[in-house]
Amino acid sequence: MIRFLLLSDARSGTMMLADAIDELSCVALHNLYAANPQNPKGSHRNWIEFQRKREEGITHKGTTMHRVGDGWVRTMSPIPVEVFWETVNRQHEKVICLHRENLLRRFLSQKVGVVLKSYGVHQPRTKDPGSIKLPLLELVEFIGATEILHEKIDVFFPDALIVTYEELDLLWESTIEKIAGYLQLPEVPRKQVTIKQETRPLIDAIENYREIAAYLTEQGLSHWLK
Repeated sequence: MIRFLLLSDARSGTMMLADAIDELSCVALHNLYAANPQNPKGSHRNWIEFQRKREEGITHKGTTMHRVGDGWVRTMSPIPVEVFWETVNRQHEKVICLHRENLLRRFLSQKVGVVLKSYGVHQPRTKDPGSIKLPLLELVEFIGATEILHEKIDVFFPDALIVTYEELDLLWESTIEKIAGYLQLPEVPRKQVTIKQETRPLIDAIENYREIAAYLTEQGLSHWLK
């Protein structure tokens, strides 16, 4: 049995990758805590049981986790943060860390989800969220928190395979082949079962685009404005 962890930032292609892998009959996935956030102890027990259970034909068991800052783990996990990460390390031989290089796009995606009250990716978007004003201070804090999280992931999982949303989006076939080889999957999951939601030019999607663009350009982050 090969056990793997898919650790990801929110709005960074988690479903794009997990749903494709889950199409293979030899793979079983468990989304840690997200299935029952109101009962983390029960959800944690279910995860332990998932790890122990043997199923015919299942050769790969994966745990997916997203939104994983220490504060989130501290709130959700029934065991201390340090013990939690030790347990996660011990349970998985393979780790994939998925993140998004363009943090402005990720921040916008989260805000659009709040406006639409939906984060679905399996059907085309049917509602127009309109132009959204992004709080600059909140964006700055978001960037800082993401950088801290990535530093911690580098400490906890130094040998992880790093995959970006942009690679999955733009180089699907070669990226999914690389992932399949790393996980030692018996076949490559070819099918992409999610649909990209936010495709608008940023100047149309962000109400205060000029303010955001000026700040990012000053910080040397103008490449996020694409």
